[in-house]
Amino acid sequence: MDGISATTTALYENEIVTENDVFYFSELPNLVPNPTSFISPVAGSIYDGDSITVSWNPATDPNEGDNLNYNIYINDGSATTTLVASSTATSYTWDISAVNDGDYTVLGEVCDDATTPICSQFYLIDSFEINKVKPIYSLSNFSIYSSNPGTPLAKAGDTIYLSFESSGSVNPSVSFFSGGNAIGNSPVLSSDSNSWTVSYLVDNSDSDGTLDYVITASNLDQEYSSSTPITIDNTKSSDVSVNYGSGSYTSNISVTLGSVGSSWIRYTLDSTQPDCQTGHIYVDPINISSDTNLKVVACDEAGNQSNLLDLSYFFSSSGGSGGKIRKVEKLELSGDSLEKVIEEAFQMLKKKKDPMDINKLKEILKYLEQKIKEINETKMETKIESPRFIFTKNLSYGMTDKEVKLLQKLLNEKNYSLAESGAGSSGNETDYFGNLTKKALIRLQKNEGVRPALGYFGPITREALKRKGWISTNH
Repeated sequence: MDGISATTTALYENEIVTENDVFYFSELPNLVPNPTSFISPVAGSIYDGDSITVSWNPATDPNEGDNLNYNIYINDGSATTTLVASSTATSYTWDISAVNDGDYTVLGEVCDDATTPICSQFYLIDSFEINKVKPIYSLSNFSIYSSNPGTPLAKAGDTIYLSFESSGSVNPSVSFFSGGNAIGNSPVLSSDSNSWTVSYLVDNSDSDGTLDYVITASNLDQEYSSSTPITIDNTKSSDVSVNYGSGSYTSNISVTLGSVGSSWIRYTLDSTQPDCQTGHIYVDPINISSDTNLKVVACDEAGNQSNLLDLSYFFSSSGGSGGKIRKVEKLELSGDSLEKVIEEAFQMLKKKKDPMDINKLKEILKYLEQKIKEINETKMETKIESPRFIFTKNLSYGMTDKEVKLLQKLLNEKNYSLAESGAGSSGNETDYFGNLTKKALIRLQKNEGVRPALGYFGPITREALKRKGWISTNH
């Protein structure tokens, strides 16, 4: 038994006294070995050969100097068989040529070499399958894309295409999940030999979020599942707000449009229907001075379209009774005058005999509609508008492009003026990306914390300005 000895010396009554003592250590307890884990077989896998390598990571023991031994057991669901007994090795080749097909679990035990061994156990987390009767195949060469080009976003009406190859004849079942939930429409599978294509039409009931898939078959070596780079986005763009609603006007108006959270706005002025691909892209306020039917939609980057905004504007100058309207406009919309106008309109409505009275009634009602609209507009709260500047590409020195002109407008508007007068100044923007544009852009990049500040209008700059709400991007 280990211990230490100590010698004590003391002076006692003028005599040196020495005493020797021995102190023994108590024996340290035998501690349990630390458990380990299996490397193979792999849980959930299928094995069809004549042997399986059963292997595990080496265990450690808190007692220095102890040797470790391993016991490995196999269970087929009804009985447990010892595969390895008191072995110091960490792998074993299991001959399965005479083993029945079925599901198996494996249990490990690591023990020290004490007089009374202490053991700890480790497990394979799930069962594995032995199947030597039917062939087992694997999948490879996965590819997935949507019919919505140029974006990883897919919306209702878009089609998702998943393709893969199998190493042999399989009958796969494919499931898609968006945002963690099952999709609304069933996938459609087709094959050419062992090449497979799965198509799936995105439904408006599908949840927003990442698109995942799971592929299973009775003779596949494993379940194949993966998240994809595609995100389902079925959230409709917010409706378009406008500063001038439908109605009659007596002078030119400048119509501004906005849609919170949308990427761009498209409109038409000829009564045709705009959508996310057709129509004018809204950049600047729309000046209207004659009878016009304005139709507007907002779109996000997935192509989700807002409800249609359908506006009709009428102007007195385009009608045939301008004189009478000017006479009506002299009335004040307040107090007794307002009561007189309404009473006159009421009396004329009762008569409906004199055509001239009817025309005058129409003019009065049109005038009232305009005045009420003006009152409402003075009470409207300021609306948040989508950025007017929408960019679709990188811009650099030497380019000639319509979006360069948008960039120059942005720079001038945000007090990074290109020039005080002449080409590039406010109101005189051009399509050419020259030194003035580059220098102004560098000033913006430095002040707004965009690095590197090289005068190149690329993804880094666009993302920074998009976060500030200055621009939108259309991919």
